[in-house]
Amino acid sequence: MILGHERQVEYLEKVIRRGRMAHAYLFYGPEHVGKFALAKEVARVLICPNKNKIGDAGDGCADCRQIKQDIHPGVIILDIEHTLVSKKEIRKDIPIEDIRELKRKFSFAPEAEKWRIAIINEAEKLSQEAANAFLKLLEEPGERTLFLLISSAHDSVLPTIVSRAEPLRFSLLPDGVLRKFLEEKKVKPDKADAILAAASGRPGIALRALEDPSFLLKQEKMRNEVESILALRDIPSALVLAERVSKNKEECRIASEFLIGTLRKNLCSAVSQKKSYQAAASRLKEIHRILSILETTNVNPRLAMDVMFMEALTTNSTNRNEQH
Repeated sequence: MILGHERQVEYLEKVIRRGRMAHAYLFYGPEHVGKFALAKEVARVLICPNKNKIGDAGDGCADCRQIKQDIHPGVIILDIEHTLVSKKEIRKDIPIEDIRELKRKFSFAPEAEKWRIAIINEAEKLSQEAANAFLKLLEEPGERTLFLLISSAHDSVLPTIVSRAEPLRFSLLPDGVLRKFLEEKKVKPDKADAILAAASGRPGIALRALEDPSFLLKQEKMRNEVESILALRDIPSALVLAERVSKNKEECRIASEFLIGTLRKNLCSAVSQKKSYQAAASRLKEIHRILSILETTNVNPRLAMDVMFMEALTTNSTNRNEQH
């Protein structure tokens, strides 16, 4: 299921229909907005013998079922969880061994009229060696071979890789699009409001909230914890929480989104006070610079959390002092 992103879908449909596919695309933008889902849909449309369009049901044939289950031999998915090498330890990056195996698999001639597709999820996590090896694959693409790179921190992808892939930018979805989807799913208005608040324009989060009843409770618990620390201006507790959530990707996302929202709200409030306009405007510019770095690069999660907590505590304190 593809929610939103009509411009990207229309463009990909057009190049598929005209047989004008590039050998590599970079889908970039925020996490959980549907980049990976659309990449799998492109693979399905190219491989399915029924010539479905992007977003069609397409679950009837064996190819569609295998692609949906991530087991199709012609669609290779690589990220820190999907691996082509038999290593069981938790990985922090995509190693060169995976790229070497990908190259080996793609070295054989494809079956007649068959596509070979590699989806590199979280492409910013290619190790330096892996990125250099992958670059050679991009420089000499085989016939009917397609690379779909996905990244939420494309500034951290090797620039020479980025330059060889056609970019497609993805953005957060308007609440109206997600609300319509939830209405079609017969979700009650109060629950829909809670899901929209948690999703913040990310359809992947909305879908997870529908599938996992405990998800919204976890979100609320984390937000309450962060809010309490900010209200008490409790720096030691903030640093302890920053260390804890930086080790859990989901908790880190929830906490960081709440902190970013708090920063923007505090700074907009400060700017509205004429007596502090110049100082707040300067602060706003600096915070926007920091947020840009945190949101578009593969920065260390602990460092990101420390920075956001300290900035949120500072702006909270400044606003309170100026109101007294």
